[in-house]
Order: sequence, then C-alpha cells, then structure tokens
Amino acid sequence: AAGGEAAADAPGLPVIAPEPDAVASPIQIAHNVPPAGSILVVDDEPVNLQVIERQLAAEGFRVRTAVHGPGALEELERGGPFDLVLLDVMMPRVSGYEVCRQVRARYSAHELPVIMLTARNRPGDILTGFEAGANDYVTKPVDRAELIARVQGLVSLRKSAAMANELSLIKRDLSIAHEIQHGILFKDLPKVPGAAIAVRYRPMRELGGDFYDVRADGERGIAVLVADVSGHGVAAAFLSAMLKVVYSFSRAHANTPGALLGLVNGSMADYTGRQFITASHARLDLDAMTIRYSSAGHWPLAIWRPSGDRVITDDFTSIPIGWQMDQRYETREAALKPGDRVIFYTDGIIETRSHGEVREMFGEERFHRLIREGAGLDADSFADRVLESVRAYSTDADGDWLQDDITIVVIDVGGREA
Repeated sequence: AAGGEAAADAPGLPVIAPEPDAVASPIQIAHNVPPAGSILVVDDEPVNLQVIERQLAAEGFRVRTAVHGPGALEELERGGPFDLVLLDVMMPRVSGYEVCRQVRARYSAHELPVIMLTARNRPGDILTGFEAGANDYVTKPVDRAELIARVQGLVSLRKSAAMANELSLIKRDLSIAHEIQHGILFKDLPKVPGAAIAVRYRPMRELGGDFYDVRADGERGIAVLVADVSGHGVAAAFLSAMLKVVYSFSRAHANTPGALLGLVNGSMADYTGRQFITASHARLDLDAMTIRYSSAGHWPLAIWRPSGDRVITDDFTSIPIGWQMDQRYETREAALKPGDRVIFYTDGIIETRSHGEVREMFGEERFHRLIREGAGLDADSFADRVLESVRAYSTDADGDWLQDDITIVVIDVGGREA
C-alpha cells in the first residue's frame, strides 16, 4: 500500500484508471491466449477510433489503426496480416470506397473481409459500398453488440475459407504423393518360367505404410521384399519411398538377404525418426530349388507344401530396421519342392480384429487354416480369397474393414504334386 501511495503522489506520474472495456480478460493474461484475430480500423475521427479500438481489444482482437486512406494502405503492407478491415466511408484525401476498391485489387472478399462504417443508412450509400467490394456495413454511432457480432462472423468466415484453401492444398499434395507411391508399388510382375506370382495391396488410408518389391533376379530367380512402416500417412509414405531407393542400391546382395537388410538398416537408421520398419526379404532360385531369406522383425514367410498338406514357417528373433545403426541380420536357406506355395504378408492380415465386443485377432492359426483350405486355388484366386476372408472377419456395422495396410505376395513354384 505504501508503494502505491508514493507512486500516486509522485509528480509527472498520474494514475489513470483504465475503462472496463480496455481491460484484457484475466484468462487471456493468465494463459497467454492468442488474439481472436487481427483487425485494421480506419477512421479520421479520433474519438470513434478510440471507442472501436477499446471494444475490439476487450474481445481479444489485436487492433491496428489508421486515420486516412493512404495510411490504411501502408498499414496493410507493413502491419499485417489482418483478418478484417473496419473502414470509415467519409475520410479526407481518399474515400473509404476508393480504399476498399484498392483492397479488393489485392485481396478477395474471403481473404480479407471489409466492413464499411457509415453515418448514413441510405440504400445508395450501402450499394456503393458493396459495389466497391465491402462484405458488410455498420452505421454510426456504432452499437457495440452489433459491431462485435458482425466482426466475429466475418473473421470466422475468413478463417474458415483459409482453412478450406489450406485443406485443398493438402489434398492436392496427398494426391500427388499417392500417385508417386502408386508408381513405386504398382509395376508389372515379372514372368519367371516355372513360377506363378500374385500380389494384393490394400492401404488403410490414401497413403499406406506397406511396401513390396517383386522382381526377376536372373532367368530363374525371384527377389522379394515385403516391408511395413510403422504408422500411416505422409510420414510412412515418405519412408516407403526412401526404402525403395535404398533397396534399389542394395539389390546386388539379393542372394544374401541378411546382408541386404543390414545395408538397408545402416542407410536408413538415422532417418526413421520415431518410426521403424519391419521387413522380410528372400531370393528364390528355381534352378537349385532353394529359398534364402531373412527378416527384420517381420512376420515369418509361410510355405504351403502339398505333401502332408503342411504350412511351414521359420520364426527367428530379429529387430526392425531403424532401431539401431549396426545391426546384423541372419540369412537362412531352405529347400523348395515342386508345388510349393511361398507366401509373404504384412501384419494387416494377422493382427486384424473381429468386429463386436470380443475383438479377437485373425491370428496365425486362422491364417494357416485359410492357406490349407485355399490350396486348390491358383495364386491370384488364393490372394483374393485371403482379402475376402479378412474383409468378412473384420467388417463393422459401418462397412469398414481395413484396420491396417494389407500386403500379400503369393508365389507358386512349378507344378503341383498329386
């Protein structure tokens, strides 16, 4: 209290009590709430300017002022961006109508709304304002409630239009990214004597995180990479594109899948951020009838063998790409027999859950049973059967069924044994 009295009595330091309208909200002060919008007020009458400025500031708006048309145009250049202009009609030198026309030459009605302030309520004056490009008008003396309502409405409209424009740009970029990803994934499958190949890919969203590459490696060799980037959307698609490039430079090591995955990991470990990639790579040699394969934290490939109607898998511990820089991956080898069906897949099949309260996973056991039941189908028909089965298992009341990206690669080796 003593300090306050001394300050009040000190010469040259008069205490002026602020008007209630000029006081910022305690919530805004305490939580540093950003302004409700930025407004340029143009009026050559200082009293009007001060009243309007205080009324808008009390509602949380950031307010800049100008007292004539040239000053308003200069303020638009150096003081913006603004969400709205409050513009007096009758001003010296340049009228509000002319200022509004110059504003419209630079900004559309959605980009920068204009409210005309007029002391006259004649239809001709209002029409002239609209013809100059004004969005709305308020008559003087200004009614506070009316002013705030009109300002808030147009500021909200302007922000909505800006968001819609930004969303349109995002959709355009997503469409381009989708086309790029489509070009990366969807290429003609190789024709390798003694093998039938089928691939099915279904992204959960427009941009998926799964990646596959199937190509001939010599006259009777097939190299396969199936990978799954954690997450979805642009980040996952970007990592998929990076994986494509890195894999292209590592294919010389296709015959040693473990070494190939190690090279891919070493190239990408610094760039995956908070995400990671599981991958399965294999090379089938149809002359030697062998398959060499490796895994980086991925679900194991499956081989259906006609003799004994068996599903053969080889699960071994490994970590995903991107977890640590110096990671070694093991290469294993197995014999192939005529009639074998080799299946690569991502977890969108195994880990999809049923609809309803139980939410049980599709699981390996159900998948292996599906493999045995589809043994009599060709590779394409079997791949379709898998998708149909997952769809039937997981479709909810809204018709949605994809809970993750799904990729399946099916390779039938030679003729089927009796």
